[in-house]
Amino acid sequence: AAKIQSLGFDRLPKLCLVEQTASDNSNSWAKQIRIITAHFGLSFQSQILHVNQAKEIFLQRALDHSAQSDLELLSKNRALGWLSKNKLVFHCEKYLTISLHFSLRKAYTRLRFELLESMNKYGHFHNWPYCDRTCICGAPVIEDIAHILFDCELFSALRQNYLSNILANTLHWNVNYRLSLLLTSSTVQVVRAVARFIHKATV
Repeated sequence: AAKIQSLGFDRLPKLCLVEQTASDNSNSWAKQIRIITAHFGLSFQSQILHVNQAKEIFLQRALDHSAQSDLELLSKNRALGWLSKNKLVFHCEKYLTISLHFSLRKAYTRLRFELLESMNKYGHFHNWPYCDRTCICGAPVIEDIAHILFDCELFSALRQNYLSNILANTLHWNVNYRLSLLLTSSTVQVVRAVARFIHKATV
């Protein structure tokens, strides 16, 4: 809770997957926000915010908390102590042969995307209003993993080279199912393709 509270609006870079909301009912959301943020020890005056703005801010703070959990998970694995400093991690044999458990692969992938130059170069996620944290490709959407993997024009060539065959029959899927297909697959071909996409996108 202290870690989340210290973030406030001077957040870390966006720590990634934007989850779908459990409910679109404004009353249930307002109630849920108050309960959960109180549990985290956050000061949150939801009554002064439009409910959609409140949802977005709450989700981002909750996702920051998830990212702290990712860091903790990775730090406890002795074999992964060097990963955060190794830009070629997605080419290492351990990753590509899936001896790295999918939960660790997913956690590391989320954090690895935070090193994208486009996410940091223009200070998108430091003291910027949520509505202004849009991708530099020009699309009016938040720059997150889902956008980069599936939609961002800046990565269209990489997507065509590495992911097009995998995603060909998933266009009608929920975005979280598509993310799970790519980030937690137990199929060697999928893991290799995603690893190469990520490496090319983040070097």
